[in-house]
Amino acid sequence: MFMNEEKIRDLMDVSISEYVNEQGIEDDRIKRYLKMACAAIMVCPFLDRVSTGEFIENVKEVLDKGSVYYPRGGWNSFFDPLITTIQKNGGIVQKQTLVERIEVKDGQAVGVKIKGKDEIIEAKHVINTVPVQKIFDHLLDPSLTDEEFVENCEGLRYTTGIAIDFALSRPVTDIDGIMMLEKPAGFGFVPSNLSPELVPNGKSLMTFFIPLNKEDMDTEEKRKLHYRELRDMVLLHFPEIDDVLEFERPLYFDMVDGVECAVDQHKYIRPGNTVPGIENLWLTGDSAGGHGSGGDIGHTSVRECFKKIKKTWTSGN
Repeated sequence: MFMNEEKIRDLMDVSISEYVNEQGIEDDRIKRYLKMACAAIMVCPFLDRVSTGEFIENVKEVLDKGSVYYPRGGWNSFFDPLITTIQKNGGIVQKQTLVERIEVKDGQAVGVKIKGKDEIIEAKHVINTVPVQKIFDHLLDPSLTDEEFVENCEGLRYTTGIAIDFALSRPVTDIDGIMMLEKPAGFGFVPSNLSPELVPNGKSLMTFFIPLNKEDMDTEEKRKLHYRELRDMVLLHFPEIDDVLEFERPLYFDMVDGVECAVDQHKYIRPGNTVPGIENLWLTGDSAGGHGSGGDIGHTSVRECFKKIKKTWTSGN
C-alpha cells in the first residue's frame, strides 16, 4: 500500500478490480471491504471504475492527516466568519444572484453579467465555481476555447446519491465516527454526537448516504427503491429508530460531487484550474483541478487555484 509517487501514478489508469485480479486476490472479504472503503473514501463503490492510484493516494492522505472532521456548530460556523472576513476587506457577497454570462474580451475574462441587470461587474480575475459540466450551457461561449477542453468538461461523470436524515427524540447510539454500510454500499454518522449543540437537549440527529449511478436516479420508482434499501439497512442495525423517530428527511442528490474518481477521469485527465485561450478565468471546486476524493477535491482545488492566481499578482497581471 505504501508506494512511491511514480508507482501510484502508474496505477491511476488501473481500476481496483483490475488491480485485485493482477495481485491474485480471491478472498471475498477483502473485496467486500474494498467496496465499502471505496464508497466511504472515494464516494464510489464501483470497483471496476475506481482508480487504484487515487484510492491509494487518498488512503495515504487519511493516514497522514487523520480522518474527516465535522465543524462544531455545523457548517455555518465556517461560512459565517468567511463572509464576515470578505466584507471586512471590502468584498461584497451577493446572495440569490444569478450570473448570466462571463464576459470575455480579446482572450481575457473582464467581468460577469448579472441576470436581470444591464451593467457588467468588472473584474481583473473571474473565478468560476459552477461545475464544469454546466459552464458552457450559458455562462461561457464554447467557441472561445479549445473544443477538446469543452468535450472534457461536458463529458465529466459526476456522482449522485441518496441520503436520509433521522431526527430522534433520544440517541440510539454513542458512535462518534463514520459507519460504513455494505449493502447498499455507503456510510453514515451522527452529527449530534460530534456537535451536541446542533439539536435540542437530549435529542439526536443521524444521517446516512449511498452513492449511486445517475442512471439509478432517473425515475421516481428507482429513487424510491434505493431509498427503501438504504432505510432498511439502517433500521437493521438501529431498529430503535422507528420507536423514537420525530421525523425523517430523504434527500435525492442529482449531483453530489462534480467528478467521480475513476480511471477515465483521474486527476491527471480531468480539467484543471485554467481555461485554454482565456486569461484570468479560473475554474475551481470539486470538478476542476485539485486532488483527493469528493469534497476534498474542492478544498485542494481552491488552494491550488489561489497559488496560481497569486503568481499572476507577482508578475503584475
